[in-house]
Amino acid sequence: MISDAGLYTVRVHAYNASHVTESSRFTHVEIAAPPAGTQLHAHRRPLPVKDDVTGTWHVVLECGEFTDLGQPSVRVQWQTPSGSAYPSSSYQEGYFLLSLNTSAETGNYSCSILHQSPARQCLASDSPLLGEATVYVDGDDVRMTLLEANEQQLFEGMWQEDEDLASQLRRYQEQLQQLDRQQASVDMLHQPATCRDVQRYDNDSVVHVVFHEGTNISVYCDQVTDGGGWMLRVDNFTGGDAGDSLMYHNGQEFATKDHGRPRALTCALKYHGAWWYNDCYNSNLNGVYITNAPLPHLNGVTWFTFRQSYRSLKRAEMKIRPV
Repeated sequence: MISDAGLYTVRVHAYNASHVTESSRFTHVEIAAPPAGTQLHAHRRPLPVKDDVTGTWHVVLECGEFTDLGQPSVRVQWQTPSGSAYPSSSYQEGYFLLSLNTSAETGNYSCSILHQSPARQCLASDSPLLGEATVYVDGDDVRMTLLEANEQQLFEGMWQEDEDLASQLRRYQEQLQQLDRQQASVDMLHQPATCRDVQRYDNDSVVHVVFHEGTNISVYCDQVTDGGGWMLRVDNFTGGDAGDSLMYHNGQEFATKDHGRPRALTCALKYHGAWWYNDCYNSNLNGVYITNAPLPHLNGVTWFTFRQSYRSLKRAEMKIRPV
């Protein structure tokens, strides 16, 4: 075995006797170096490996360890429990590999440097790399390992699909929320604010929702009386005609106890109210709230045409609409 292995340059002198001339030629000669390693051993990788090209899983056996492949290159052969021989499928980080699939046999797999490999001739006769290494493989365990790897891959794929669907659903929900906000803004612009607005699409005298002072409220819309468009905040409501006790006050200024023309000011002071007093009133809805008043009471909340009486009412509401 040559110990000084490596790349050499050789110079050759050639003489032409007839012409007595000298010529030189240079060539490179590489002296073979044996593979290096402490010993030959085989083992099974603890985890299966996925082929990036085919997408299939394999259980991998390793044979080595070679610290230097040397020159010429090393060739390793695997032998199955049934005696079939296979060249190593690949080489990684000092080990020659054999990939097993679901048809793996149960028994000892052995590996050795091929007898025909030129690198074998470079090894000393007592080199540990000239031996044979074996590893026991349980075929059923290989199949179970590959099945679990495929199931795990399937589970991860389904989990990723679920994550993708969940992410897509969240995006749809955000889009719907954004559309809802946009629609709310549009509705706010077009939502009726009065019963007169409601008349554009509905002439029924029923309860409607209008946007009033920044919020939605339920109101009763009177769409019959004098052309409709009258709005009443809904609480307890009963229908009925109480007559017209405002005509007498038509054209009068609103008066309070400290503001108004002299006669109206006198009425406000006398009847403890604030109203469009004439001389003095047929109605006084801002009068004093009087309980247990079976007899007429001029200071009370009155609407004369309701019962042709000044008896104080329990409650009164006024409906207004834009002109």
